[in-house]
Amino acid sequence: MIYFDHAAAASVIPELRNIYAELIDEFSGNPEAAHQQGRQLRKKLDSLQRRIFAALLPQVTESEQSIIFSSDTAELLNAVGIMAGGQKKTLWLSPLDHPSVRAMGQRCFGNVEKFPLDNYGRICALPNTSAGAGDLAIISAVQSEIGLRQDLAEVITRIRRESPETVILVDGVQFAAFHAITPDMPLPDLLLISGSKLGAGSGAALLAMGSKSGIWRRKFAESRHKDYLTGRTDAVQAAALTYAVEYTLRTRDESVKQLETLNQMLRKELENKLLPNGQNLRLTLPAELSAVNILHMLLPGYQSGVLVRMFSNENIMLASGSACESESGEPSAALTALGYNRKDSYSGLRLSLAKENTPEECRIFVQTLDRILKNY
Repeated sequence: MIYFDHAAAASVIPELRNIYAELIDEFSGNPEAAHQQGRQLRKKLDSLQRRIFAALLPQVTESEQSIIFSSDTAELLNAVGIMAGGQKKTLWLSPLDHPSVRAMGQRCFGNVEKFPLDNYGRICALPNTSAGAGDLAIISAVQSEIGLRQDLAEVITRIRRESPETVILVDGVQFAAFHAITPDMPLPDLLLISGSKLGAGSGAALLAMGSKSGIWRRKFAESRHKDYLTGRTDAVQAAALTYAVEYTLRTRDESVKQLETLNQMLRKELENKLLPNGQNLRLTLPAELSAVNILHMLLPGYQSGVLVRMFSNENIMLASGSACESESGEPSAALTALGYNRKDSYSGLRLSLAKENTPEECRIFVQTLDRILKNY
């Protein structure tokens, strides 16, 4: 099988498979228990927090860092929405945000305002503040379908300058494995990461930083026992996520170099490729705006849902967009938000790569694409 859908679920890190039994032995138990084992597990979770911050955000001092572990990102996102939201509260988001973000906004906030975007989908201004400042702003560092990279430094700086009280949450689910928040960049208040995108197989974490990081940790602790917004921390899952973060950061430079080679190879083969119907394949974003691991393309005149199934029959796994909307029957919400017509918004294909992919697999994809389109 050739797997080009790592943005949906990355392969579990082989080394993690080998040590998982050790993690079960070391971290099994209930960290909320009052007995000695529970206290020991809480200390170990504090250690995991320090390790994740050391890998991802070493510039954050220990006194200004907190972490909330959970089973998945949707649970954390919904909990933040409930805590920060309300009928008189305002959420700022992008029209390109993941459907889980849009759904949370509709449930939890009385007012949802959208960032203005340029032609590629980059945030270019704040929403109309006549409706009031944003109580929470969500920035997807990498858009999961087309792979657009936001300029985090520019957007965070703008929000801090024009709306300093707004809480900033960066969705780093598609970002953390291949890109860094460098020491000179302004920091968000919250950063969301996913174990399924980092090679842990499952698990998620919300990193809170800055002078108010402890407040978020207390909010989650209270909600866990009062409103049950999240379940108790699975220490084994948290340990696996920590291992995956550290492994990914150790190998990131090597992975990015490999992905750049594959990405450039595919771009050279696909850009403006003449299709059997006489139209041209179009790459949705230029390389300088796209995540290194995601290549999104439009095949005008072809429905991507059909193509995904045809590729699957050839044992090649890829996607037509966000996995959460793959069976909706609707055109891509991201492409329609960017102004593409309804017909073209059905024609997007996404390849999402990992270092396990090879040049030979990319060549097979291009050859199979030619054959599938002729038989479409």
